[in-house]
Amino acid sequence: MPPTTLIKPGALRRTSYAVDPVTKLFTEETAQIFGVPFELIPFKVEGGKPQPPSPPANHVYAEQPRAEYEIEFPVRPAATDAGYGAGVGDVVVSGKYVLSFNPSKRRILSGGFEVALPTGSEQKELGSGTTVFVPFLAFGKGIGSTVFQTKLSAELPADTNRAARTFKYAVGYSLPPIGFSRTGYIAALELVGAYNWENKSHEQTAVIGVSKALNKLGHVIASVGLGIPLRPSEGPKPKQFRAYLLWDFGDGPIWTGW
Repeated sequence: MPPTTLIKPGALRRTSYAVDPVTKLFTEETAQIFGVPFELIPFKVEGGKPQPPSPPANHVYAEQPRAEYEIEFPVRPAATDAGYGAGVGDVVVSGKYVLSFNPSKRRILSGGFEVALPTGSEQKELGSGTTVFVPFLAFGKGIGSTVFQTKLSAELPADTNRAARTFKYAVGYSLPPIGFSRTGYIAALELVGAYNWENKSHEQTAVIGVSKALNKLGHVIASVGLGIPLRPSEGPKPKQFRAYLLWDFGDGPIWTGW
C-alpha cells in the first residue's frame, strides 16, 4: 500500500522540541506514514540533521492567589419569638492574605482583617451600633478527602460601651463530597465559641450543615445548617436555622457556568 496522508488530525507529534540556536526555530523532522485512515503505525524519521539532546525539563506550576477579599451581608428574613426583628445586620468587609501554603502537605495558613460597619439596627438586635475591628488567623488542612479548618479572631469595638471585646474561635470538619467533588453535597460539623473579656461569659454552639454548588462551575454555593447551643448550660437553648449564599466572584460573573 502506498503512503497516505489521510490521518487523524493531531496524530503526529514532534520527537524533539529543541530550538535551533541559529534559526531560533524547531529543527526539521520528516516522517513516513503507513497504513489506512485512522490507524497509525510507528514511523521512522528520515533525512535531516541528527537531533540534539533535549534540554532539561522544568516543571511549571501556576502561582496560587495570595490575597482575597470578601463582603458579607447578613440578613434575618423574619422576626423571632425572642423579639429580634427582621432586616439587614452589620455589613462586614474583610481581606485575607496567605502566609504559608504547602501543596504537597495540603495545608494553608492565612491572616486577615475584618471591619464590621454599624449598618444593622440596635433596637432589632441586628447590629452592635459601633464599628468593630477583627484581626484573625485561619488554618486549613486536607486529610484524605476531608478538610479540617480552624479560625481564631478578636473583636475589638471602637466603642466598648456599645459592644464588648470578644475572643472567638471556630473548628470545622468537612466530610467527603457526595457526588462530583466540585458540585456534590458536602456535610460539615462545626464548633463555634465566643469568650467575652468583660463579663467572662463563654458561649458555644455546634453547627451541622450541608453545602452544595448550584452551578457547574462551582462558584455559586448554597448552605443550610442547624445551630445547637451548648453553653451556657443554664437558660433556654433555642436552636438556630442558618443559611447562606456564597458567590466566588473571582471565578467569574454570577450568571456564568450554569
